[in-house]
Amino acid sequence: MKKTSIRIAAALLLCSLTATAASAKVTSQVVTFKQDIVVGSTSVKSGTYRVSFDDKTNELTVS
Repeated sequence: MKKTSIRIAAALLLCSLTATAASAKVTSQVVTFKQDIVVGSTSVKSGTYRVSFDDKTNELTVS
């Protein structure tokens, strides 16, 4: 009985982690900056970049 309860709990935990990971959304777009800009404390030179935002971690990435 204890072994079955542990297996059920592990399966529920795995399902909840999978659902959480699936709900994370990363939005990304290619943008062109015509002049140098500053994002936070980082200078970004003019050019074409991929900008991504992860709504789960609230992280903005310029690459």
